[in-house]
Amino acid sequence: MPLSCRAMLLALALLPAAAATAQEPQAISPDPPEGYPWVLGEASISLDGAPRSYTTFDFSIGAFDASVQFRDHYDCSGDGSCKATGRFLLSLGAYPDGNPDAEADIVVVQGIFDKLPDGPKRTRNVTVEIRNLGGQSDRSLMAKGPAKLTLTSVKRGKDGSDSYGRLSATVTARVCEARDEALIPGGACHDFKAIYETDVQYDSV
Repeated sequence: MPLSCRAMLLALALLPAAAATAQEPQAISPDPPEGYPWVLGEASISLDGAPRSYTTFDFSIGAFDASVQFRDHYDCSGDGSCKATGRFLLSLGAYPDGNPDAEADIVVVQGIFDKLPDGPKRTRNVTVEIRNLGGQSDRSLMAKGPAKLTLTSVKRGKDGSDSYGRLSATVTARVCEARDEALIPGGACHDFKAIYETDVQYDSV
């Protein structure tokens, strides 16, 4: 399963609801329901100005496992869990070409906020990664230098559920070639920009 939000989206999980989004995780059943995984939203992700379409998904079966989440069970920049420090993580996982089973070019953006955002907010405490670049499991692009995540809007409480909301966000960064999560000296770098319009899951926050 790709990404850290799919059994935690590779470390980031039914409702007979509308295909657009699940409402609350239900007990595990032998077969996924029709429409699984649910589409949360979409993103346009550009490298050096060339855009590519991405999709965000909700993989929740029996436990929260959406690719876009606010949560506090995360190590906030080596300072201990977000819960212990009062911070919150926004994880934005997206899959290319509408394919939830994609194993290449998966985008994961993670931004840490000092409090749970309830309106437009910006953070520079951001990591950006494009995993399994071109299908190579040991290759990626990672942010080098300043990155910025801007929530242009966020609203909790979608379809009567406090566990879901809606957000719009942009991310800018400079990403460079990496192998096994370490930057390659002299590796090529690219300008990264992402624009998200997606539902978001609130995981125990």
